[in-house]
Amino acid sequence: MEKNTLIQKSLLSVVCFIIIIAALKASVAIVVPFLLSIFIAFICHSPLSWLKKRGFNTHTAVTTIVAAVVGISFAIAGVVGKSIDSFTLALPGYQEKILQSTHNIIDYISIYDINVSLDFITAYLDPTFFMLLVSNTLTGFGGALTDFVLILFTVIFILSESSEFTKKIEKIFINSNSTLENYKIFFENVNKYLAIKTVLSLLTATLVALLLLFFNVDYPLLWALIAFLFNYIPNIGSILAALPVLLLVSVTHTFIELTLILVGYIVINVSVGNIIEPKYMGRKLDLSSLVVFVSLIFWGWVLGPVGMLLSIPLTMIVKIAAENDNKTKWISILLGASNRP
Repeated sequence: MEKNTLIQKSLLSVVCFIIIIAALKASVAIVVPFLLSIFIAFICHSPLSWLKKRGFNTHTAVTTIVAAVVGISFAIAGVVGKSIDSFTLALPGYQEKILQSTHNIIDYISIYDINVSLDFITAYLDPTFFMLLVSNTLTGFGGALTDFVLILFTVIFILSESSEFTKKIEKIFINSNSTLENYKIFFENVNKYLAIKTVLSLLTATLVALLLLFFNVDYPLLWALIAFLFNYIPNIGSILAALPVLLLVSVTHTFIELTLILVGYIVINVSVGNIIEPKYMGRKLDLSSLVVFVSLIFWGWVLGPVGMLLSIPLTMIVKIAAENDNKTKWISILLGASNRP
């Protein structure tokens, strides 16, 4: 009897999960802007708290933060927007050059009796895949930002209600000190994670922009934006951000310059990701590489390109929430890197 009950509960959980995913996929137009709003609000919470500690009231602090968000958004749209349009128009030309370079490599290695079919490579190992990934990601991200007004107002309301929401949580769990403490720890850890990750992503983007400007690579600010966005993806994000740049450089620069840019990317990402980040964030927040990969594919399928960018922060939030409760700590262990204590 207990076995049948367990099977029924498991089947019910699977059915509920499928229904929830189907509902998310069907309501992408609403869900994606809302998730972006929550993501931006979490990032803004730390500077909002800082302003309040300096004597700003809630309305003044929220107005200041929102003004900064609007200013940054317009700056990105103005500076990077032209690069995105120009890159999208130039993409077919770059793809053709990359395929031509691939053809030249195949011709060269054929001298040594190594026969590789160009049709096979373009069909199964398309060298332009990462260029298309960047284009599709930027297009999807730009499409989500068309709801900028909706996102902005949602962020304003979330930030305005954040202090009241905390008070409501305290009233709900007034008789459960452990639950209230777990909520506070969870909220603090999420804020810490997103604040540090955002600052480090900005640092990575700045260093990438300077590197590419030095070597006169096309669209340096565009690649800096890609580095910023993909830096939220641990383990493989830096690789995904670097590959399209290296493909572009391979057809526009010399081999020596390509090598130096590759070394520059490695130095930047190792310095920021392996030295600076663990120092301020702590290694306990690491995710399993398999979890990262599966999250990218799954949320990319459910929510599109923006889902890929938000998948890791969302998964990390789930991990932080799970590790604060002994009943769900096993979820945090499963999501975490196996080589971490």
